[in-house]
Amino acid sequence: MRRSDFKKTSRLGCPACYEAFAEELTPLLAAVHKGTHHIGKVPAGAAHDSPAEIVALQKQLNEAVAGERYEEAARLRDVIRQEKKKKAGRTGPQEKAH
Repeated sequence: MRRSDFKKTSRLGCPACYEAFAEELTPLLAAVHKGTHHIGKVPAGAAHDSPAEIVALQKQLNEAVAGERYEEAARLRDVIRQEKKKKAGRTGPQEKAH
């Protein structure tokens, strides 16, 4: 597949095309989706329990800042803070009953 074919159809011919057109695909995917890496779906309002999810959120935050998408970056920052507080509350020291 040639670059002109991809530009005309906006479709890729095979898995190798993702590598061949990576330079053009990365900004397109970032613009259409919330990032360039799939981290799975999380229901709205659900907690991001795993450290991997917080790391993924941090990466999205960094990408948003680098792309000068400051409103998205602020939202991600707040989500990360909230999730860290929730996690700290669940794993924090337990008070003993007297």
